[in-house]
Amino acid sequence: MDTSYFQDWFQRRIEIADNIFKIFGKDGVSDAEIIIFCAASALSYISWPRTDKQDHRDRKRFVEFLVKFSSGKYPIKIISTALLIQQLDQPNHKTDADILIEKFFRSKYDYYSKSPERYHPDIEDIRYAPGTLSRIIDPKDIDATEERILELIPAIKLKEIRKSSYASIIYSDLRSGLVHKYEPGEKVARRGWNRKDDKLSYINYMIMPDEKDVEEFASLYNIDNQEARDALAQTQRRIYFPYEFIRNTVSDAANSLFEHWRDASTLSQNEPTKWWIDG
Repeated sequence: MDTSYFQDWFQRRIEIADNIFKIFGKDGVSDAEIIIFCAASALSYISWPRTDKQDHRDRKRFVEFLVKFSSGKYPIKIISTALLIQQLDQPNHKTDADILIEKFFRSKYDYYSKSPERYHPDIEDIRYAPGTLSRIIDPKDIDATEERILELIPAIKLKEIRKSSYASIIYSDLRSGLVHKYEPGEKVARRGWNRKDDKLSYINYMIMPDEKDVEEFASLYNIDNQEARDALAQTQRRIYFPYEFIRNTVSDAANSLFEHWRDASTLSQNEPTKWWIDG
């Protein structure tokens, strides 16, 4: 099948995005990425067309497009361990989260950016200890394959793990955030480190508590408000995807799709028995 029309169309979208990024730099990244994401959504829609108006599987199509047609050059299926821990840090998965913290971080104090000290002896939860300077984490040092995660916590469902894959996060927190709110979701950082803005990285955010909670905590443990504020403040790691990573990842998948189409008799494909994102 002749794919020249689609290749030319896609390449033009990339050129437009690249020009925006070249002219406006960091201020134009969101606009450039929206164009690229729209192009990716279009290709995924052509590959797996909607069957009816109630078909709301855009996320599944988008992620399937990225993972199925990735050449493997870009780590699109890698699991963000830091974000998976955040996802699992709930009562029903607390043990799993603790296992991952122990494996990929120096300690719980390191993960939560907290001190072994206490403002009051009755404060036992590490998360409410005095804060410390957050360590800079490099994704290549902690992020892992889903196979590695399953070795550590085999009882967890693959669907839960894949929620924290790069492919899923790119759709749910970057693509959707930009398209619907013109800003990334809570898992994705808008900027990278000043001197490493072109590198995949984790950015540390300080989430400050509401003052009402500060006053209640201070009264409960008979400590001053500043100590309560420090105890309740939490470090949240967000992943930063540089423009080049997004551009190259989508282009890589698109080029593989075009190769697939050249050998196919139709643009559309049968839906998978199970979408990748569903495990």
